[in-house]
Amino acid sequence: MSTSRDQAKGKAKDKQCAEDTNEYSQILEANKYSKKIDDKQRAENTNEYFKIVGASEGFYDGDWGMDEIDPPEGGIHHVSVDDDLARRSAAFAIDSLRQQEGKNLELKKIVRVNTQSVNGDLFYLTLEATDDQFYEAEVYAGIDWEKEEEEEEDYIFELNFIRNAVHYPQVQYH
Repeated sequence: MSTSRDQAKGKAKDKQCAEDTNEYSQILEANKYSKKIDDKQRAENTNEYFKIVGASEGFYDGDWGMDEIDPPEGGIHHVSVDDDLARRSAAFAIDSLRQQEGKNLELKKIVRVNTQSVNGDLFYLTLEATDDQFYEAEVYAGIDWEKEEEEEEDYIFELNFIRNAVHYPQVQYH
């Protein structure tokens, strides 16, 4: 017999699956015009991807189309700056910075967003605030399973860190 909590989890997982499928469809659509490359070039691009992602601590993943690298499962990948959860994570990061430093800061612009699926979403955000400074923030967004009675899932946000941008505008990795 399933409980209302089990049903809420099921709904949340179904919604997440639909969102993942939609995101994958958008990625395929966006990359359908990518140039076709051979396996040797794809392997070289993939090696370069790993160097860039490692050197940038996840804040930059290169500019390759999905058919130009062999991305690792669960790897770090680009997400639109207009993604709702990314926007919520960015707002949370700037709110946290405002509280930490007591400054009157607002989010001015989301510059780059990368994410990694880790039992939720780990966002690597490059942000510009109203102090005209660029920041990098790592924010975890996990589903709040305690909100079982609500129709829509909610998220718990955790700020791992926020700092002045190290990997923007340039990433040095060679």
